[in-house]
Amino acid sequence: MNAYWFDLATLLVLNDKIEGFPAAFILSNRQDSTALTLAFAAIKDHTCISPRVSMTDDTESFLMHVRQFLAFLRKDLCTWHVDRSWRRIISRLITKKEIQVESYKIVRSLLIAAFDIMLKEALKMFDVKDMKEFKRYFEQTYSN
Repeated sequence: MNAYWFDLATLLVLNDKIEGFPAAFILSNRQDSTALTLAFAAIKDHTCISPRVSMTDDTESFLMHVRQFLAFLRKDLCTWHVDRSWRRIISRLITKKEIQVESYKIVRSLLIAAFDIMLKEALKMFDVKDMKEFKRYFEQTYSN
């Protein structure tokens, strides 16, 4: 909720360049069951969106209502929202600051570990596909 007592949610779809493109906006003074049900029913009735993936924060409110109207094959979580949730819950459930820091490093390493594994695979693919210049750039920019 903002200073004007309205929430804005955006439904993004991927365009032909695989970039997020706003397909619908939900502007409401609340994000409860009634408002979300009405919004997603309207989106279903007035668009031809047939998503394969839902990316959302780690609360179930949106996903629960979206699934009533739009079937998804896979649910992905937004890294930014997950990180924010981890920070909040760690500070709420763990009182000692040094234990909070250690706990956060542990969960954050899960994201980094997944990236490192995927990075190694991507670099192998760059070798096979004769992308030497791009591989060099990518290693210098994103690899340790």
